[in-house]
Amino acid sequence: MLPLVWAMVAAAIAASFLVYQRRASRDANQLPLPPGPKPLPLLGNILDFPPSGAPEFLHWLKHKDAYGPLSSVSAAGVTLVLLHGRQAPHNILAGTHAAKTSGRPHMVFANDFVGFGRFIMPRGYDDMFRRGRKLLHQEVSSPAAVASFGGIQTAEARRLLVRALNDPGNWHQHCKTAIVAIILTVGYGYTVEPTKQDPLTTLNEDMINAFSIAATPMTWLPDIFPVLSRLPRNLPLPFLKAARRLRHNVDTAVFTPYRFVREQMAKGTERPSFVSNLIRKHLQNPEDLSSLSPGDESDIIFTAVSLYAGGGDAVAISLTAFTMAMAIYPEVQKKAQAEIDAVTGSDRLPTFEDRQRLPYLNALIKELSRWWPVSTLGVPHLADEDIEYEGYLIPKGTYILPGVWWMLHNPDAYPEPEVFEPARFLPPRNETDPTQDAFGYGRRACPGRMFAEANLFSAIAHTLAVFDIRKALDADGKEIDIEPKYRQGVLGYAEPFEVRVTPRSERYAELVRRFERENPLEQGDSVSLKMIWS
Repeated sequence: MLPLVWAMVAAAIAASFLVYQRRASRDANQLPLPPGPKPLPLLGNILDFPPSGAPEFLHWLKHKDAYGPLSSVSAAGVTLVLLHGRQAPHNILAGTHAAKTSGRPHMVFANDFVGFGRFIMPRGYDDMFRRGRKLLHQEVSSPAAVASFGGIQTAEARRLLVRALNDPGNWHQHCKTAIVAIILTVGYGYTVEPTKQDPLTTLNEDMINAFSIAATPMTWLPDIFPVLSRLPRNLPLPFLKAARRLRHNVDTAVFTPYRFVREQMAKGTERPSFVSNLIRKHLQNPEDLSSLSPGDESDIIFTAVSLYAGGGDAVAISLTAFTMAMAIYPEVQKKAQAEIDAVTGSDRLPTFEDRQRLPYLNALIKELSRWWPVSTLGVPHLADEDIEYEGYLIPKGTYILPGVWWMLHNPDAYPEPEVFEPARFLPPRNETDPTQDAFGYGRRACPGRMFAEANLFSAIAHTLAVFDIRKALDADGKEIDIEPKYRQGVLGYAEPFEVRVTPRSERYAELVRRFERENPLEQGDSVSLKMIWS
């Protein structure tokens, strides 16, 4: 079968050559593409794309330095335009050109081979995307909906404290458990295991990891040579083996929690949730659980999993950044703790009712989104029409990639951008609100922003009220420095680091123990999954 592969690659290269020739013969009066490296015959700029093993955004920062804030590269008939100017993402993706740039590139490997084309986020601006956004807004994104989840968020934040008090060495895992517990309760009415890693938490991590790997722009052969989509999926090629493994992880994560809800509904034991509520609303016969149309069922499954996938991991990444920042900047931690103490009186745990009286803490959360964005490059947009911008042409079909990390670390907007400093968003400094870049642009902006911010507030406020986060110690009792480093991929995962999490005092520890006595951890639902998997 290998000769077939190379024949298809040769065909793709031939097609690329035709595109190259066509562009080379472009009318001299036509606007040029944004600047970039000179393409090679046949190959275009394929050698100018990020190498493996390093964060992609760092590669494109060098590209920005060489070619300016608006630049481009082309390969295999595809043009990628990179936006590193302060206003370009807002003008092109959210301003007057928003209607032309709300699409998504068709990520051949991620969408077709791994199965993410069924999800809301990677889809083009089509009917399914609009239906999914509408469902999310109705059920989880409106202010009223977010407020209704306050009890769940508060309870899980306090269970995070219980787990950390009893097992401080697994702080990072406790953070992930707390956030996924909220998502699974809201999305599926599912209760995670109280004292051990829950199977659905593991599945969620596997799915997010699959997306981070599969969606990296122009990394996989099918994204460079789409003709490879015609290959039989069972060939023993490395990228096909990877696709099969990743798709299995994705499908298991998608359908397991949905089947859990259906099983519970069949027995009449389901808890109210995003999925169960939508199933009830869309049944053609309210008395018949099987009367859900295939189209409505698909919308519900893949809208719910967008909440499950996107909401959980984004907040978990931010909590990792919070942990890192508190260990590196203890003076920021102490200032936030003093503000919380002044509001709570040190004899109770914080609540959402305290939120408006904690301006420094709110600024700290805002600074997290700037200092360590969840996505360093954002997900590419697609130009659905030709666009003229600042004397350059962005042709129809162009991939448009915003340099989010640079937007949030541009020293012209944020002096000393490498420093974690919440006061930059308070008077008298009042620096630019980073959320306009951190949560996406235009019609593709994150629909769950308020939900995510509420999750962050509750987890961070409770953590700072009770615990100190410090650098870990080596065998000689000396602090181990933390170097903030990103892993490779489109999402902002940090390289592993260790911290110490200790109660601020016995009085604060007793607040947690009191909650534990009055609210014992519930038994998890993972036993029900065995029936689904059997």
